[in-house]
Formats: sequence, structure tokens, C-alpha cells
Amino acid sequence: MKQVVATQNQLARGQQLHELLKQSQSAPLTISTIYTRTNSYLDSLEIGQVRKFLVELRTYFKTNKPQFQEIISSIKAFTEEAETLLKDTI
Repeated sequence: MKQVVATQNQLARGQQLHELLKQSQSAPLTISTIYTRTNSYLDSLEIGQVRKFLVELRTYFKTNKPQFQEIISSIKAFTEEAETLLKDTI
């Protein structure tokens, strides 16, 4: 039974990843998008909710946390400060 659940979870993560990779030219993948997927923040979402969550997350960062992009742009690295800001926001 555990293996069935593990397989279902893995398939769901694969579907979420597929949804995440459906990027448009006007909205390329961002560090926050990749981070949320690789650190399991999207696991509780249904497949149909993933894109909406990521769009809202991007919008929130642009509007309320411009320092996040400033850190990434100026240092050209994903620093601890940027990661903390990202975690707190998610």
C-alpha cells in the first residue's frame, strides 16, 4: 500500500512539474518557481492550482518584495538572504 501511495505522489509531482514547465515567452521560469517545486511547496496543490499559485507568487514579489529581485539581479546569485525572503513569502 505504501508503494502505491508513493507512486501516486511521484506521478502527481511529475504532473505538477509538467504544468510548471509550460512557460510562455512572456513569463519564463524564475528562481522562485524552481525553488517552490524542488522544495515541495507545491505538493499540497491540485494540478490546476499550480499555474495560478505561481502567477500570484510572481505578482506578489513584484509588488511587495522588489528587494528579492534586486538581490538576485545585483549579486547574480541565490543568497541566504534571498532564500529567507522567499521562504517567508511562500
